[in-house]
Amino acid sequence: MDSIMEDDDDIRRQQEPYVEAATSCFDNPEIIRAFVFHLWKTCVPQLSDVMIGLAKDGPWSSKLAEEAVRSSLKPFFELSLWLLCCGRGDQSTPPSAYLRALKSRMPSSVCGFRWQENDMIVSCKDCGADPTCAICMPCFLESDHAGHDYKMHRSSGGVCDCGDAQAWKPTGFCCKHSGLPDDFDPSSYIPPPVLNTARITLRAVLDILIANFMDLRAGKNKDVGQVCIFGITSWLTELQGYGDAWKRVLVEALAEPAGDVSQLSPDTEPPNRSAINIMVDAHDRLRERYRVALHDFYYDMLTDAAFKRVFLIQFMRCYKELAHRTAEYERRTPDGKLLRGGLTPLSVQLLTVPKLVLELMRTHSLLDTIVNELIGTMGIARRVETPQHGAYLVNPQDQVFLDPMIWKIYRLVGKRSVSV
Repeated sequence: MDSIMEDDDDIRRQQEPYVEAATSCFDNPEIIRAFVFHLWKTCVPQLSDVMIGLAKDGPWSSKLAEEAVRSSLKPFFELSLWLLCCGRGDQSTPPSAYLRALKSRMPSSVCGFRWQENDMIVSCKDCGADPTCAICMPCFLESDHAGHDYKMHRSSGGVCDCGDAQAWKPTGFCCKHSGLPDDFDPSSYIPPPVLNTARITLRAVLDILIANFMDLRAGKNKDVGQVCIFGITSWLTELQGYGDAWKRVLVEALAEPAGDVSQLSPDTEPPNRSAINIMVDAHDRLRERYRVALHDFYYDMLTDAAFKRVFLIQFMRCYKELAHRTAEYERRTPDGKLLRGGLTPLSVQLLTVPKLVLELMRTHSLLDTIVNELIGTMGIARRVETPQHGAYLVNPQDQVFLDPMIWKIYRLVGKRSVSV
């Protein structure tokens, strides 16, 4: 551990000339991007060396790999956060302190508390947009539901909808969560110089993430690439926790086309796709632990209405492949074990927003996608084919049909389609 700390100090000393250059050019995208890439290239070889050592010591350990990420990439994440804050903060008051102070001046719009299995939650027929909507107990105790038809029950997972006008009536919001108007951009809370540099920095960090996803798809750097994806995902999760403003900045960066990553992955062609599209498409290729971390990042981001729209569009583009991989996994698993960290369960969070679902039915053929996938799911579970009619019977006891999530999704979409 001492040698790692010494390496960190050496890396920081090596970066001093680059830090000075970046400080004088916070509004220059080329210099900021070059600085972020340089930091990454400086830190990753150390991580690779540690990973090689771990491989020699014994079987794969996610815990040891995560410790390696935290130690080896610490200078990269610290300096990237400093850069993102436009140089705010120093050793006595780090950038995280600046971000916390900025968050304290922003109103809290949506609760978004992610509850665990068996947490006590409250559903309200007078306030919830559908039966899946619920709020946590602290929000319920701070809101007015006198005379409402509500019930308390145990959670099987999900997030608190307090403050989300698409899921919960504003009259049922608690006193701490006021919601956001549809036409309001929360990133306006960030000072313009910081916002400009933050956008440039985030684009560069996301391009590094995309380079690792592209390598993963190509079968390169599987171990190092996956822990790098986990490390950046953890950093992004920490950033979005600083409030609605940073979530919106993240949404903008995720929705834009990925940049040229040939400096990081020489054999990789420019992807010409958005970062979120590449991430969703390659999600199931991650190890379970890292897949869960990325799933949780998406879950936390879903409190932003703009992210719901961006994510759902990309999710539906990859829905056929995601659903088939999930169905095949569950069908091959004797005990019916679900794919941990898979994206298909997020359908319940996405397809229960009437305004969004109706829009995508009209503009992105969402209903056609769902119906075709239902037919495809039946095809996976087919039992007897009837050639003369081009039809087949299905096995209702097939593992695919034992997942209640599938029927919840189809039922919800069916309800939404009635209004189209």
